[in-house]
Amino acid sequence: MTRRYDKGLRHVTTGSGVYAIVNTRNGKAYVGSALCIRGRLCNHRCELIRGRHYNSHLQRAWNKYGAEAFRFEVLEECEPCHCVAREQEWIDVLETFDRSKGYNLNRRAGNDGWLGRKHSAESRKKMSESQKGNQSQPLATAAAADANRGKHRPEEVKAKIAAAQKGREFSEEHRANIKARHWRNRPDWREIVARSAAKHQGKSHDEVHREKIAQSVREAWKRRRVTSDAAFPFRATESSEGEQTAKQNGSATDGIT
Repeated sequence: MTRRYDKGLRHVTTGSGVYAIVNTRNGKAYVGSALCIRGRLCNHRCELIRGRHYNSHLQRAWNKYGAEAFRFEVLEECEPCHCVAREQEWIDVLETFDRSKGYNLNRRAGNDGWLGRKHSAESRKKMSESQKGNQSQPLATAAAADANRGKHRPEEVKAKIAAAQKGREFSEEHRANIKARHWRNRPDWREIVARSAAKHQGKSHDEVHREKIAQSVREAWKRRRVTSDAAFPFRATESSEGEQTAKQNGSATDGIT
């Protein structure tokens, strides 16, 4: 059963199957298959927003009609071993290899046999080196920020991420790279601080913004105190006893005077 996703991809299945990117203006579509449909569609959208999608035909249409003209659909879910065959059937049925009906550049499905394969360590290193220093376009960055603003991961997803990170150990080389990238370890960190200070010099927040900042600080301190009391209950007991003693001493002093 086909499911459509006009806004966002957070509810798209993470399972394997066949998907389509449909141009609602002219009915043309791009058909593909993936082991993780959500991840693949997110990758498609990201590359299209950045303007560097490998499918030039689809990229030109995206640039011409705009993101709001395209819809993401899950055509069907299937086992990974059947993805390529089902993708081929959908390509043949919808005839998306025909330029007048679709955006598929090849008549043959399956990414030329790459489905499920992994790049070697050498290939991943080359790809990493080629992407270093590549800055996203400001419009693409803003679009990605707007698309994710206000969204919160479900608790189930948070639990999966936490479980995947537990017990993970970084190599010494990885730790050294993280440390080297930290701004405090850069030789020009004083210049960075000076530029940041000069950028914000003379600026002031309005009353609404200041109140928001104050409220967030108060909530942070409240959460911190609750966490501290839960971790060290004896401190909370001592604090309450100290407050009672102070009140008693104060009342006694008032009686003497």
